[in-house]
Formats: sequence, structure tokens, C-alpha cells
Amino acid sequence: MSTDSISTQRRLEELDNILDSALKQFDPDLEPFEILICQLDSYREDQVSRAESLFSLARNCRLDSLSLALSRLLSSPLPDLRAQAALLLGEHFTTAFFERLKRTTLDTLKSALLSAFRNKLFKLDVDNLFQTISDFHATGSWPELLPFLFECVNSQSPNLQEYALLVFKRLAQNLDSHADLIFHLNTFQQIFRECLDNCSSWDVKIAALDASISFVQFIPNQNDPNRFDYLLRLMMRTLTNALNSGSESKSEESLQLLIKLAKTDPRFFERQLEKVLQLMLNITVDDSLEVDIKHSAIEFLMALVESDPRMISKEPQFIKRLFDELMYMLFDVEYVDEDEYEVDNFWGTSDYILAKKCLSKLSILLDEKMIFQRVLRLFSHLLGTSIWQQRHATLIAIPKIALGSNKMMPKNMEEVVPMILESVNDPHPWVQLAAINAIKQLSVCLCPMFQNLYHEIVLVTLVEVMNEDLRPKLQVSATSAVLSFMRYGDEKIQVFYKRTIWHEFSKFIRAGHIIGHPELRILSCGLVDEFFKCLEDKFLQCSEDKFLQCSEDLAKLRNSISNNQIENYINDLKSLLRWFDVKCNKSKNKLE
Repeated sequence: MSTDSISTQRRLEELDNILDSALKQFDPDLEPFEILICQLDSYREDQVSRAESLFSLARNCRLDSLSLALSRLLSSPLPDLRAQAALLLGEHFTTAFFERLKRTTLDTLKSALLSAFRNKLFKLDVDNLFQTISDFHATGSWPELLPFLFECVNSQSPNLQEYALLVFKRLAQNLDSHADLIFHLNTFQQIFRECLDNCSSWDVKIAALDASISFVQFIPNQNDPNRFDYLLRLMMRTLTNALNSGSESKSEESLQLLIKLAKTDPRFFERQLEKVLQLMLNITVDDSLEVDIKHSAIEFLMALVESDPRMISKEPQFIKRLFDELMYMLFDVEYVDEDEYEVDNFWGTSDYILAKKCLSKLSILLDEKMIFQRVLRLFSHLLGTSIWQQRHATLIAIPKIALGSNKMMPKNMEEVVPMILESVNDPHPWVQLAAINAIKQLSVCLCPMFQNLYHEIVLVTLVEVMNEDLRPKLQVSATSAVLSFMRYGDEKIQVFYKRTIWHEFSKFIRAGHIIGHPELRILSCGLVDEFFKCLEDKFLQCSEDKFLQCSEDLAKLRNSISNNQIENYINDLKSLLRWFDVKCNKSKNKLE
């Protein structure tokens, strides 16, 4: 006999001793089996290795005995052991495993599962119990399960009602259970109506909402596509009642479940779409509600937009209202000093952050003509107000809208660009910075048309800002915008403006504003990177050895700015660019 066979035989003997002790008819000793189960989660590798080896052997060679032992743990007085037993059954005992069990084992396991269910022995890991019951039912060998669950739903125990509904949810998600569920569909319709409309327990209502959504998502309805339409009215009423009751947690739970449905089955809402959209928009503007609830309503609306933009495009009034609300949310910013300002989100409120994200999606997914016409009218109005938050929001929104307006934005650049350039000289620093950032982003999404049409006025405006010696943060932003403008423009623009831009860039670095300002030094390192990205294609035209030499020199130079070696940096960089002009011979203009 081989060494492996001897080892397997010894482990089988050890396993049999453990299982036999646990399954004695009189005075069973579960402790060795409990130790084995607990060691599966041990922090000691040797214990985990032993436990996993024995558990795997039991699944392969002693499946019935293992099932019976685990069924006994389902009624253990120790919650952790009950939870671990349910977890192992849920993870390892799939439909295929249940089909291998003897009839007597199945009967014992059924009894143990229903006992644990009926006696509400699980508080935390109840999902594992439900998963096991669902997989067991999918074998077709548990016809008495549904009648038992129907009794639980009709009982006076809210816990049993909730548990039964959550099992229905699991069954709906299991393809092998569909035939049985469809056979009892009229019963389920009555259950969902009663629980959503008349039940006093919010836990039961939410469980019924969850289960009914799973039925909509997973139960096939080819013969009757409208069979679940009655549920939508009940679902919306459940949400409305939760809001009116003042229960934030139940309102949020309801919304999250509806969001899940909107993502997978947006057409379910089509017959009452206008009412659904109206309800959600009313939630977003209701100042008496918590911010999280209002945001969840917006998330629901965006889920519909993303899942079925054609359906939403048929509701132009809704689109206008949603856009206006998102713009209003962009007004909600918390002021910080200019040096701390970033266009990205760390200083913005949660309203501001969500609105930015949604505006981009709206412009990309929906009819850009409809969006853009609304945008132009609103932007012209907001940029003329005396409220800086509104002017700032407009400039933040312009590049977001431009992402999805690849036809309308180029046609209307003569209206949009002057608004942005005028805002570069706005009296409020945040508006100035937002305008500069808008130029930077348009340089990318509208290139090279933007550069070809507006290079002179844009670069003149930005170079003026680069000379604002008392406002280094503004200089950094303007320099970054210039480099993006140059990088994404064509070669003629790069060559024509290279001398001017380099002069302003080196003057800014040489001025020493970044010394003592770590955040500006980091930004300046980024500007160096952007500057060389502008020239990247030209460097690549050099021979390989010259390009490698140049890359090594650039790495050294970048480190020097981090160490405040400003003068050395400027001198070395100018020398490097002279080397570039001469050795690569790609430009007749030498830098002075």
C-alpha cells in the first residue's frame, strides 16, 4: 500500500471517529466535530490545514454523515456554531450535493432546517440558512416547503413572515425553482398585495418589496408580460409610506431596492413612468428629507437614464427638471482659501460631487440637442448673476456637458468660449480658477478645433494670468491649462508658441513661489510632466539612444524641482532643450 493510501486511510479513521461520536443515538459527543468546524477559521495554519483536509474528505466520502452532523449544529446553543454550520451548508451543499444524499438524510436535514427557521435561531447569518433552503428546494425533493412557507407568511409572527418572504426572494433567483413558483403565482400575488399594503411591520414590508422585485427580475413572463404590473403601484406606495412615516432607514432601504430594479428592468416602470419620475424628483427637492435619501432618489433616476436612455428621452420635461436640480446642487460648495482650491472634489459637498458625476452621464446618454439648448439659456443667465456660486457652477458644468455634446458644442463655440474667457477675469478667485480649468478640459475634448479657432485669444488670456506674481496658485492653474492647450493642438501651434510659453513657464519656476509650498511644488512637478508631454512626439523622432539619454536626464531634472533646486533646474532644463533642438534637429528655433 502506498504512503498516500495509508495517509488517507488514517484520516478516514480519524474522521469516522469524529462523525460517529457526533451521531450517536444516545448521549452523542459533538465536541470533536465542533472543534473541527471551529478550526476551519483558526488563525493557526496547521489547524486550518487539518480541518480543511478532513472536511474535504467528508464531502467526498462521508457526505451523509457530514450532513447529519451539520444539521445537529443548526440547533446548537452557541450562535457562532449555528452560523458556521449554516455557512458551510450554504457554501458547499449545492443542488448537486443534495441530490447525492440518502432519503433518510434529506428528511433529517429538512427537519433541522425548518426547526431552525421556525424557532428563529439565526439573527445574523440568516442568509446562509435561506441559501441552503433554496438550493435544497431546487432539487425537487422538497414539495412540502412552499406550503410551510405560506403558513409562515399567514402567521401572526412578523419574524416568520419576514423569513418566509426572504426565502421567496432566494427561490426566485434559483432557475430550478421557477416551475414551482409559477404554479403558485396567484398565491404569491395575494401575499405581496397583503404584505405591501396591509402589514404593520416595516421589516415585513421591506422583505415583501425585496421578494417582489426578485420575482419581477427573475421569473419569466413571456406569456403574460404585464403579469407583475400591479406590483409597481404597491412598490411606490411602500416608498411613499416610508417617507411619510419619517423612517429614514426604511425609506433608504426601499430606494436601494428600487434602484436595483431600475438597473436591471427599467421597462417595468414604463407604464407609470411619468408618475414615478415625478415622485422621485419631488424627493430630490424636499428639504425636509435627509441628504442620503435625496441622493438615492437621484441615483434611481440616473439608473433609469443609464439602463434605458431611449425611454427617458421621451420625457423632455423630466430631463429639464433633473438638469436644473443638478445645476442647483452644484451651487452647494464650501469656501476655502484660493491656495487650497482644487476643481476636483475634496472641498465640495456631497451635493456638488454627485451633481458633477451625473451631469457628465446625462450629456453622454441623452439627446444632446435637447440638453445643449437648455444649457445655453441657463448658462447665459447664471454667468450674469452676482452670486459667485452660480457663476462657478456654470463653469464647472460646461466641460461636463461638452463630453456628450460632440455635435452641438462645436457649433456653438462662438457663444461658449467668450463666456469662459470673460470669466478668467472674474472678481472671485474660485470663478477664475473654474474658468481656467474649463479651458484646460475643452482643450482635450474639443481638440484640435478649439486650438485652431481660438489659440490667439486663449493663450494671450492665459499668459496674462501666468504673470500674476502674487497669486501662485492661479499661475499654476493657468500654466497647466496652457500646456494642455499646447499638447493637444497641432504641431504648427506648438512650434509657433513654444518660445513664449517656455519663457513664461521658466519665469514662474524661477520666481521661487513654490519654495515653502509643498502643494505648489507637487503641482509644478506635474507641470514639468505636462510640458514634456507636449514634446513627447518630437522626442520619439530622435534616435533610440538619444531618446533614452533624454529620458534619464528628464528623470533627474524632475527630482531637482522636488528638492527646491530651482536655479539648477532652470539652467539644466534650458541646456537640455538646446540639446533637443540641435541633436534632434526638429526645430530651427533655438531657445535663448
